[in-house]
Amino acid sequence: MKKKQGKKKIIIRVTVIVIIVILLGLCIIPNLFKKEVIPSVNVVQAVTGDVEEVLDTSGIVSSENTKSYFSPVNAKISTCELKVGSIIKKGDKLLEYDMEDLQTQYEKASLQTKATNLGYQDQIEKSNKSAAQASEASEKISNLQSEISAKEAEIESLKGQLPSSSNEEAAKKEASLKKEAIDISKKKIEAQAKIDTYQKKEMDGSITEKEKEKLKDLQADMVTWGKREVDINAELASLSTSSANGSAVSPIQSQIEELSAQLQTLQSKLAEQESIKTSSESTVINGSQKAQLDAQQELAKYDRMTAEELLEEAKKGITADFDGIVAAVTAVKGATVTQGAELFTIAQSNSIKVDISLSKYDLEKIKENQTAEITIAGKEYKGTVTRINRIAEKNEKGATLVKAEVRVDNPDNEIFIGIEAKVKINIDSAKDVVIIPVQAINSGKDGDFCYIVEDNIVVKKPVTTGVSSTEYIEIEDGIAQGDMVVIDVGNGVEEGAKVLTKEQTNKVMNEQTEDGKSE
Repeated sequence: MKKKQGKKKIIIRVTVIVIIVILLGLCIIPNLFKKEVIPSVNVVQAVTGDVEEVLDTSGIVSSENTKSYFSPVNAKISTCELKVGSIIKKGDKLLEYDMEDLQTQYEKASLQTKATNLGYQDQIEKSNKSAAQASEASEKISNLQSEISAKEAEIESLKGQLPSSSNEEAAKKEASLKKEAIDISKKKIEAQAKIDTYQKKEMDGSITEKEKEKLKDLQADMVTWGKREVDINAELASLSTSSANGSAVSPIQSQIEELSAQLQTLQSKLAEQESIKTSSESTVINGSQKAQLDAQQELAKYDRMTAEELLEEAKKGITADFDGIVAAVTAVKGATVTQGAELFTIAQSNSIKVDISLSKYDLEKIKENQTAEITIAGKEYKGTVTRINRIAEKNEKGATLVKAEVRVDNPDNEIFIGIEAKVKINIDSAKDVVIIPVQAINSGKDGDFCYIVEDNIVVKKPVTTGVSSTEYIEIEDGIAQGDMVVIDVGNGVEEGAKVLTKEQTNKVMNEQTEDGKSE
């Protein structure tokens, strides 16, 4: 029994060992004959070529020159057939006015100017006449004053020769009465001149209430002075009678009386000339009045000229200054417009631009005078960047953008204003340079780099890039023409890894396929 149990243990041990050996063989032996697996990568050869960097965007077509027309006159519109979107040519008559009211205004202004000129001439003639009268009166006053002074001196000299008697008192009384009579005569002359002026105003209806009161007072004074003159004459007559009944008048006294009469006459003439001078000077035009008349004449002349100019402007109507498209119309045939009212707006059709918006990243590359290709309604045009706004604005989404303008260099009649256009701006270009696909560029903390394959080993190459399009990018430094550049870095590709290019992998696979067929 013991021998049988020993044999069983030996068999079990052998069996376990055999199984272990078989398992090890199954795991190890295949690996001894298994081939090494090498990653496959896509590569492209760096070549020499041309590359262009462009910005693709879009914008709205508009006119570079838009003009709004305003009415030069107050008038009724007789003709206006414009409609928004209508095409017009330079020189086309866009609007005409009804001339009737403007013609009437011109005729009224002409008549007013004529009336003002005649009134001006009349005022000047009257002023000149009054000035001459005042000058003549001044000369006469000067002469009369000299004569009066001489007479008074002569009388005083004779009075000194008179004997002292009662007749001397009578002579003094007589002289006093005569002087009073002269004063009254002067007052009456001055008052009568004023009365004549007020009565003239009363006749033409220009007299004021205050002047009416003055007229009544002057007329009352004239009555009072007249009564006093009667009394003076009576007293003088009484003195004469007394003198006749008394002693005979001496020759000296007679001479004094004669000189006193002459003095009275001279003083009356003096009062008359002073009144004439005062009255004449009041109607002479002074500097301010002359300036006012000149201004009125110029104003009337200006009104006539303005009416004439407006009439001529209206006759011309409104003509198109350039070829264009009607952008807006407010004028209506038959309506009356005021001077300065907006009539319509014309967009110049041979001066077209596209309004675009640029981001802060675009601004780093876009410059004025860069060329562009513009597509409007399927048709291509050449363009130039003409303006970049210096103030940023936010759009409806809150993004900050800068507006710019791209001029259409070769516009035609097939362009539609207000529609969207595609714009491709040429930023930069490079010719006969090393280029590789854009996706081959990688970025790291030390800058841009590429992976190339040298002898089936991945090598990391720092690069300096230049002009870039959507597909290719210029390599200024780091990669030479003919280098095999990795364009995808998936599958664990890293520097120093052993790889096969796709072409090499495909070649191996084809060879294995052929070997399998031959077996």
